[in-house]
Amino acid sequence: LTVGQTLKFAIGCKTPNIRVDNESRKTYIENMMNLYEILFGLKHVEKTIVGNDFVRGISGGERKRVSIAEAMVSEGSVYCFDNATRGLDASTALEFTQTLRTFTNVTKATSVVTIYQASERIYELFDYVTILYLGRQVYFGPIHKAVMYFEKMGFIKESRQTSCEFLTSVTDPLARKSKPGLENLPSSADEFESYWKNSPEHALLQQEI
Repeated sequence: LTVGQTLKFAIGCKTPNIRVDNESRKTYIENMMNLYEILFGLKHVEKTIVGNDFVRGISGGERKRVSIAEAMVSEGSVYCFDNATRGLDASTALEFTQTLRTFTNVTKATSVVTIYQASERIYELFDYVTILYLGRQVYFGPIHKAVMYFEKMGFIKESRQTSCEFLTSVTDPLARKSKPGLENLPSSADEFESYWKNSPEHALLQQEI
């Protein structure tokens, strides 16, 4: 299918029975398709086939944007993207995340995203970050406070480390570094979780919820 056909099918599956100004079904689908193509920068490839690993079509970044558009057509309130930037180069991964950020802002939806090896620019596009250690939540809060939380705990962020690298390293006994002279720092997943649940940051989170 072409990009236009793909979006038309997705929108057609979610076209409401009652439309504003008694707009025809065909007109509604066309208008919505134009909206999504403009929003996701896909207008210029509307008549190009999407393609796959064997059939040449649009670029990898454009294919990702088509996938997001297909998902967004459902008008959900929460979207989950698992390792969505896998196989993309750094600039395309950033472009994908920027598109996701824009749509999240426009629709007031919530996007939950896991990203492997996120750059600092990608990290800064998010509002909140959660850190998991062997399935235990050891932090959840604003992105600009996450590094500070673990540094206050006693861990060292190297000068060349990105925020994501540092936050990932604290859950790795071989990668994390603590300040000299500090003992009894959390080391296991259970200890990190216990520290988090007893922290003022966790208490504030509970209050906000």
